[in-house]
Amino acid sequence: MTIKTITPFIMLPVILAISMAGCSKKDGDKVATQVVAKVNGAEISLHQVNHVLSKAGNVPADQLERARKTAVDRLIDQELLSAKAVEEKLDRTPETLMAIELARREVLARARMQQVLAAAPKLTPGDVTKYYVTHPELFGERQVYSLQEITFPPQKAGVADVQALVDKGASMNEIQELLRARNVQFAANAGIRAAEQLPMDMLKVLHGTREGGILLSNSPQGHTVVKVVGIRKVPVDEATARPMIQTFLFNQRAAEATANELKSLKATAKIEYVGSLADLPRPDASTRQGQGAASTNLPALPQLDQMPINTGDSNAKK
Repeated sequence: MTIKTITPFIMLPVILAISMAGCSKKDGDKVATQVVAKVNGAEISLHQVNHVLSKAGNVPADQLERARKTAVDRLIDQELLSAKAVEEKLDRTPETLMAIELARREVLARARMQQVLAAAPKLTPGDVTKYYVTHPELFGERQVYSLQEITFPPQKAGVADVQALVDKGASMNEIQELLRARNVQFAANAGIRAAEQLPMDMLKVLHGTREGGILLSNSPQGHTVVKVVGIRKVPVDEATARPMIQTFLFNQRAAEATANELKSLKATAKIEYVGSLADLPRPDASTRQGQGAASTNLPALPQLDQMPINTGDSNAKK
């Protein structure tokens, strides 16, 4: 009776072994295909190669095999160097341990944000069309501007005098003379800039400005006097602008999702600054938001032969 009772349990490993043997060739081949290289016994998997390729962006189909080979070679080099580092006990040094911990923290933070972004509402064709229609200054009525600029740091006083000169249509030389008289450092530049290369608040004013017009733009980072020397109309249709808008809106939503996630986490976290860092001033939220909103952050349109602003000789008062 005892033998009959335990026989099924004795036979179970045997049955499993037979079953595995029947599948071993097929499954073994499947597992083998997941290993693309071995370095002193250490395996480099296809998943690792694909991960490296995913960081390279869109690889053309005719270059995929070469890119895959390059990725494998890169992983082999890393394995050789990392194995030698372990052999030399470099994985135990304070510098290496710190770097590993920081890298781990960064990877985990990125994984969390990928999770947050995956749950965020997806862009729709309507979102892209709406942005195109509501920003004619960037697309349908887009212009390329020939500009003269005078930039100077934030001023607690004296900006009103600069504004007064701007309002009466003074020349750029007159504005420079005023700044020199006030011992304000400044830089004078000239060049050609497309609409998407300009801060949004400046663009909205420039869009309605005629040639010869002059304006003063203020931001937390400083002040800019701009004179419009010339304007060239270069509209962009929606089909051409669509990829650019999609990239911009995706990045914008990613930034907003990151800010909201951090705001939520900080609301329930206990954060303490210790030592000398405790007394350092912290920028408030309005300042950070103002800095982020200052630019369109739109990618440049590839079909245009845009000239960057030429950095002229600085007229700063030494």
